[in-house]
Amino acid sequence: MMKQFRWLNIFLIILSIMTLTCALTIFALKQYVRFLELLTYRVYKVPFYIYLGGILLFLSMILASFLYYGLKYSQRGLVQKLHWLVVGNYHHAIFSESHQKRGMIATYSNVLDEQINTLAHKMQMLSENMKIWTDTHTPISEEERSTILEEERHRIARELHDSVSQQLFAAMMMLSAVNQLTKDQSDALKNQLNMIEYTINEAQKEMRALLLHLRPVKLGDKSLSQGVMYLLEELDSKMNITIVSDIQSVHVSTLVEDHLFRIVQELLSNVLRHAKATTLEVYLYENKQHIHLRVVDNGVGFDTNTLKMSSYGLSNIKERIAGLGGTVKIVSVKNQGTVIDIKI
Repeated sequence: MMKQFRWLNIFLIILSIMTLTCALTIFALKQYVRFLELLTYRVYKVPFYIYLGGILLFLSMILASFLYYGLKYSQRGLVQKLHWLVVGNYHHAIFSESHQKRGMIATYSNVLDEQINTLAHKMQMLSENMKIWTDTHTPISEEERSTILEEERHRIARELHDSVSQQLFAAMMMLSAVNQLTKDQSDALKNQLNMIEYTINEAQKEMRALLLHLRPVKLGDKSLSQGVMYLLEELDSKMNITIVSDIQSVHVSTLVEDHLFRIVQELLSNVLRHAKATTLEVYLYENKQHIHLRVVDNGVGFDTNTLKMSSYGLSNIKERIAGLGGTVKIVSVKNQGTVIDIKI
């Protein structure tokens, strides 16, 4: 393709020079002989215009060769600079050279040469800045990242508990006092107070679910069964929900335990925030082939075909289980409840 373009350029140069030379020759001979006589004039029985065309072609080829190789030579340095730019060698000595040429042909090449030198200088500065930034900003390891995230989750949970949870509790206490003072008031006022009480109760439930979700991910010194039992006991003491559980000891690595504990946290948080369930069942046991985790609620359920899994955090759970080589089965019926069965 490049060779075709090169020959096309040569042809166009020759054609342009021939046309120009022919026009100048005819104009110069116009005062001596008419144009029609040139077409009929013969030299040794050969039409004169054939001699004229041959001479013009020869001269045009010579001039075109000078022009072509002049352009090629003037662009050689530009091509070399572009090559070193592409390979990323911005410190090459060629960029410190200024290949200034004289003549009409070289003017445009000189402009390009200066622009390429400027671009190389900017790329060199950018490369040095990136090297400095890389040397001073060491990427954190996955373990450090997990530690930072866990500390931040714990901090947010503590601040929510110390501020928002306490304020919601205080608001509920004040509302109870107001209800005592307004026993004999109108039904409209009582309905408004009941609506406020319901809203605060829902906010408290949401806050408890968030605090459960923001608990430290790692079990620490506890086993998986101990950690899950602790979550369920705390949930039973703080939430108005009936809990049925059968939590057995399982023998897995610490990494799998941490992942399963985190999954249990997310599932319980989903039940509290979205299911509006009155009964919750949690089963954890191990057989010869798999570890089973089963969570059942009698809440509002959802349509598994239309629901975006990310809205319930289920996509994250599926990714965790897939990373452990397990499977997740979700069965949900509207207004009847949801069953999530996990096997690893």
